[in-house]
Amino acid sequence: MKKIYALLLVGIFINPAMADMISRYSFTADANDSAGAHNGKLKGTAVIADGKLKLDGGGWAELPGGMVTQLNCAAVETWFSYQNNGNWVRVFDFGNTNKEGLGANCWYFTPKYSKGSRTTFSNTDPGYKYEETIDNKPLPENVPIYVVVIFDSASKKARLYVNAVLIGEKNLTVKLSDIGTEHLYLGKSSYNSDGLLKGAIDEFRIYNSPLTDLQILLNYQTGPDSNQKCVLTSVKPANDSNGVSTNAAMSWTNDEKISADHYEVAFGTDANSIWPAGKTNPAFISAKQPGFTPSGLQKKTTYYWRVDTIDANKKRYIGPVLKFTTAP
Repeated sequence: MKKIYALLLVGIFINPAMADMISRYSFTADANDSAGAHNGKLKGTAVIADGKLKLDGGGWAELPGGMVTQLNCAAVETWFSYQNNGNWVRVFDFGNTNKEGLGANCWYFTPKYSKGSRTTFSNTDPGYKYEETIDNKPLPENVPIYVVVIFDSASKKARLYVNAVLIGEKNLTVKLSDIGTEHLYLGKSSYNSDGLLKGAIDEFRIYNSPLTDLQILLNYQTGPDSNQKCVLTSVKPANDSNGVSTNAAMSWTNDEKISADHYEVAFGTDANSIWPAGKTNPAFISAKQPGFTPSGLQKKTTYYWRVDTIDANKKRYIGPVLKFTTAP
């Protein structure tokens, strides 16, 4: 029998600031920016349909260049799907194209090349003379994929996430200020010889600072049509932990900008029953402290939990569904 536990916890926590979205392309009717003023244009055979940028291998979207070069950090977030249309097609590509038709000073993501998929950072003309990359296995075709790339010049690091899983982290010498300002393509490469993307882009967003792992997980779970702010900044046990004690205590911290009135926590063995996308309404039970030790945990069992923050104006900030597995 599945068990669901829930608690209400009272308190206010302190935490660093969250990322600000500077551009959002939802493709409801066009390629306009609903978060800023960087409107794009459709090129070739690209069309907007069913709330997506539809690409048949003959078109792309062109957004203004130079959006990230003045930032200390930029995070790109996108939901897309693609079909086999050759190697080196692009989901996005910031950069220049030189007079020989070669990409220069590029930051891009390709879902497929001969050895897998890759995000690339270059500060040369042409770009292939010097590249720093994070590589991954080939991404599956004809299925929805969620990708986040964080390019942090302040810390000199980059990170790649696929479907909310951290694929890799790279120390960088390339800086955001090195990236070319001519264009930002969706579905097109800065290299004229590369093919055009065949598929669809549901959503494309740019932030001016890193997304947290918890925000990335929440965005993945709620999908491209949602824009929920995750105010949780740390959780214990960490998400996806193994070997957790059956006497484990659970706790978390929150963003300092949110004046929390109380917290609502759901806990159990069925992830679907507490999913944040609004499919279910978990039953919440109250407590006064920012942590609890659930009773009756079984060995070798996976448990799911979610913390929602309710602010002083009764606004709810939902949290992602987290999980841990107890020790044998």
